Amino acid sequence: MMPGPLTDTAGLVAEIDAEIAAAATMYHPSRFWDMLRDRNTTQIDGLALGNFKRTINNNYFQWLPGGYDDNQVRNLVRLWAGLPDNIPAEIAAASAAPGGWAGVEAFDGDDPFAHPRYRAFYTQFVGLLWSYVIGHDPIRLFERIEEPALGNPLPLFWEGHRISQDLANSIHEWSRWRQLSQGMLAPAVPRVLEIGAGYGRLAYVFAQAEPCKYVIVDIAPALAVAQWYLGTVLPDRRVFGFRPFSCYADIAAEFEAADICFLSANQLELLPDDVIDFTVSISSLHEMRHEQIAHYLDLVARKTRFGVYFKQWRQWTNPSDNIEVGRADFLLPAPWLLVLDQPHAVQDAFCELGFLRFLPTA
Repeated sequence: MMPGPLTDTAGLVAEIDAEIAAAATMYHPSRFWDMLRDRNTTQIDGLALGNFKRTINNNYFQWLPGGYDDNQVRNLVRLWAGLPDNIPAEIAAASAAPGGWAGVEAFDGDDPFAHPRYRAFYTQFVGLLWSYVIGHDPIRLFERIEEPALGNPLPLFWEGHRISQDLANSIHEWSRWRQLSQGMLAPAVPRVLEIGAGYGRLAYVFAQAEPCKYVIVDIAPALAVAQWYLGTVLPDRRVFGFRPFSCYADIAAEFEAADICFLSANQLELLPDDVIDFTVSISSLHEMRHEQIAHYLDLVARKTRFGVYFKQWRQWTNPSDNIEVGRADFLLPAPWLLVLDQPHAVQDAFCELGFLRFLPTA
């Protein structure tokens, strides 16, 4: 099932919403996500979807730092000073064109690029991030992946290639997953599940890096955006598009044949146990209620065979649901082994958690 045109996305959002509304209460979004959903849906209404990398994406993981006191900026300056290079200056010079920076809406609704000095600050920040990521990319994946133009990304370039903050973070997350999975007796084409994929930035890097089957579990409007986006930028991949089903046997043949699969949140429990090789989740679990987090961890533990990589808030207060969540809420039960547990080097408000079900072979 190939994605429809941009104008069909509203219909897909409505289908996913209906599926979730009819599902068990456990899968109904938290108040926090309801707030984000209303905002995000407005930001992709009609042709606005074509600009999503400047609007809705700033509600995902594309952080727009406010200044030099931002924790990411401080950490990147410190890391760069330990091993300086010319990459930040090169990116700033290649991205210096004055046009092409309009239409940005940050999480707070402001457009920081309306301030005269912000563009130079932001290009420097992205340059520092790329310097760090390149230094931690042992197979030089960055050389063969470019930020897709779909979604109207900010005009950032390096060595003739379009780059982005998102692409840098995704390459680094893929590299961390690859490091965690080394030595596992997984299939040559692993099955990777992502819970809460946003518009599919990490799925795009996985698909470009090595052969894999990628399964995205999410709710609207993100699931609809990801299906439209990935189906467009990866036109040669076989897509299992979202559709209602109540029994895995009914869709097994098509699901098994697909390269990228899109499921609503409630459909994860319909998959067979051990059908996934590796699970990843980036900044998504904190958006759930405590009982939802525990439920998803149970599903991940049962559906995944080998490894799990989480990048989540170390501590976060959900103002809409009046709850606090953090690292201790994201731990998998035995027999899963916690083998990675540390603050993220750049975004140190987040922790990296890695779990293995089987120890790597010698």
